[in-house]
Amino acid sequence: DMQGVNLDLVGIILMVVGLIGVSTFSSIARRRRVVMPPNTPVVEEERRHTTRRDGYSDGYGI
Repeated sequence: DMQGVNLDLVGIILMVVGLIGVSTFSSIARRRRVVMPPNTPVVEEERRHTTRRDGYSDGYGI
């Protein structure tokens, strides 16, 4: 017993603050766990010049 302090009210306030803290922590932790796939660069195939066949278009001279 303490004069001027209602211990029941203090307990309820602490429980409410604890619930708010747990819900805030869980929402922040849930945001951090979201895994995004890494962005992979799109690789385009290199096109060779097939219209010219003079022996030098492919770089070997054959």
